[in-house]
Amino acid sequence: MKLNKVLALALSGVMAVSMLAGCSGNPGNGGQEGEGETPIVESGAAASVIAALDGDTTAKVDFSSSNSLQTTLETAIRYVGLDSSSNNAGAILAAMKKIDTNLPVDRYLPYVGLSTDTENTDKVAQSMMNVIALDTYIGADEAYAARQLAAMVDGQEVSYVNASSHTYTCADLLDNSRTYDDGENNGYWYDFDYSGDMAFASVTDAVTGQVTYVVAYTVTRTPTKTNK
Repeated sequence: MKLNKVLALALSGVMAVSMLAGCSGNPGNGGQEGEGETPIVESGAAASVIAALDGDTTAKVDFSSSNSLQTTLETAIRYVGLDSSSNNAGAILAAMKKIDTNLPVDRYLPYVGLSTDTENTDKVAQSMMNVIALDTYIGADEAYAARQLAAMVDGQEVSYVNASSHTYTCADLLDNSRTYDDGENNGYWYDFDYSGDMAFASVTDAVTGQVTYVVAYTVTRTPTKTNK
């Protein structure tokens, strides 16, 4: 019996030492994991950004909130992470395109309607995608961010900049164009309809309280051939 008690006490001592050794290693491991943690993404309302868009933009592009784009945006943010770098938007955009290969590749819609264009320029639907990251001051709310992001969407280049360096925004997208199929000035007329998807997310820095708001949006141009 005495031998059993001695053995039991010895085993208890070994277990206690092992537990202390394990506990002493946890803070270091936990710190390393914590440093690599991805930011928590809080979904915002893309509808608030859409509502803040300029009337000229919404009259041209029919924007709506997209659940699938929202999911892709949040996944990309968790993968890329956010900091004070101005490269946030570009990194998120690239990550989103890798996550969802069906997203548009181009950031700009083509400028169309030039005499050198062929019918192929206009007869197929074409899409673009862009991402904007806004680093706000501490205490800025979602309403403020929505207005700022909407103004950026209004002013972003959405189509090709031609030789005269004129930049086309959402409001400047062409309503229609004529493309020529031969050298005899015989062409096709196309009317264009534009639709857009939008997603909106925010990330709060746990240390500084700084909030970064991100909006991702696509614009798709659908042509309708009216006559020759």
